[in-house]
This record gives sequence, C-alpha cells and structure tokens, in this order.
Amino acid sequence: MRFFHIFTVMNLNNQTPGNLLNANGTPYHKSSSAYLKVMLTLMFTCLLGTAMAQWRSHGNLTYGGGGNGASNFDSGLALSFGAAYDAPLGDFGQFFKPAVNYNVSLLNYFEDFTVGLTLGYHSYKPKDQISYDTGDATDGTTDVIDISVAYKNFKVYSAYLSGVYNINLADDFRVYLGANLGTYHTQSAFSYIVDDVETTSSTSQTQLYTAPKLGVTFPVSSSFGISVETKYNVFFAGSSADGSSFGSSVKTFSGGVNLNFKL
Repeated sequence: MRFFHIFTVMNLNNQTPGNLLNANGTPYHKSSSAYLKVMLTLMFTCLLGTAMAQWRSHGNLTYGGGGNGASNFDSGLALSFGAAYDAPLGDFGQFFKPAVNYNVSLLNYFEDFTVGLTLGYHSYKPKDQISYDTGDATDGTTDVIDISVAYKNFKVYSAYLSGVYNINLADDFRVYLGANLGTYHTQSAFSYIVDDVETTSSTSQTQLYTAPKLGVTFPVSSSFGISVETKYNVFFAGSSADGSSFGSSVKTFSGGVNLNFKL
C-alpha cells in the first residue's frame, strides 16, 4: 500500500523529468542533444576521411580499376562485427549516459542492395541519483514525502533486419542508405528511498525498434571490408520512475564501425 501511495501522490503532483532535482537539490537539466549530434557527426566525418584516404592509397581501387577482386562484395554472404557509440537524446538522455553497442550481423549482397540480420547488446548506465518532494504541507492537509530515485543499468538486447541501397563509387567502394527494423528487448530497474525505506522495481519489455541509417563501405581485400555508419535509433519504452513517460518513443543517435568478412 505504501508503494501504491507513492505512485498515486507522484501522479497527482504531475512530476515530470523537467522538474526533477539532483541529489544536491539543483534542477535536473536536459542534456544538449544538439551537442551530441555535432560530436557524433564530427566523429563520422573523421572516420569517413580516414576511409577515403585508405581508398585513395589503394592502387587497385580507382575508377575503372579493380584487379584484386574487390567486386566480390557485390554478391554472396558476409559476417560483420560492429561497435557503435550510442548517445541517448531527449528525456531519456536526462537519466542515462551514452553506451557502446556491440553487434554481429549476417549480410547478403545483391549488387545494389544489401540485406542483413543483426543481434546486438548494449547497456546504458544511469546518471546521478534524483530526488524531489511531493505533497504540499503549507495548507496542513497533505504530508510532504521526500523521495530519492536511483536507476539501474538499462540493458538492451536487439534483434533486427536491415536493408540498404548501395551507390557504388569505384569497384566496391560505396555509400549506402537504408534502415533497420526489429525489436529491442529491454531490462530496467530503479529503487525508491522514502523515509530511509528502499523499494526496488524492475521491468522487462520487448519493443518495436527502427533506425534510418547512412554509411560508407570500402574493401580492404576481396574478402574483407570496413563500414562506417550513423543511425538515428527509435524505440518505444515504458514509463519513467516518477510515473511520467519518457515520451511516445525513445530516441538515440549512434555512430560506429563494422568489420565485414566474406564467407
């Protein structure tokens, strides 16, 4: 009953992420999503520049060239191992830090198109503990309840299909544009500390996931290639610990590298 009362009081007082306080009593401000986007865009630009330099230095990868079998990436299967820096945006970014996304994919090349099946994992670590008051003691009718909320790691197990359209520049050096579609299985938990009494709650959910993406791929040899890509990830999550919602959807922005091995 005590736990139910806490949720009821919080909902009646309409606590939202925007008016939560840090443990030291200062307002809990939103992180700058624009700053994150700029940083990740710069990272992608640097990686792309490295890829272009590698491509230009490869004697066989010139327009009209191709003597080392680089076009082998136009068809067949490949196994891809990837890692990406994934930065939460919006309300979700108020509560959790960026995470490293590890993934493995099976790719199938069809000339101008590539389709894939991917399994991945990442875990967002929480930011500082949050504290705030509920109730209004000034009129003598409602007791003030001091609440501290501590989030646990927000774990994500992903499984999705991908499809991209390839724009070949030279041999198999290509820019691609496409999207992911699948599911995120998330595990999250948080604890309340109310009047020195701690209560823990956890949830496990499977949610729809999608992500438009843009990248570049270049071959190092006939059996090995490197891809650099950025993604705008969207998935649907449950409510936050204060009884409000993270929003109708949760958004993150990521940039990473994949190592592709032909089978």
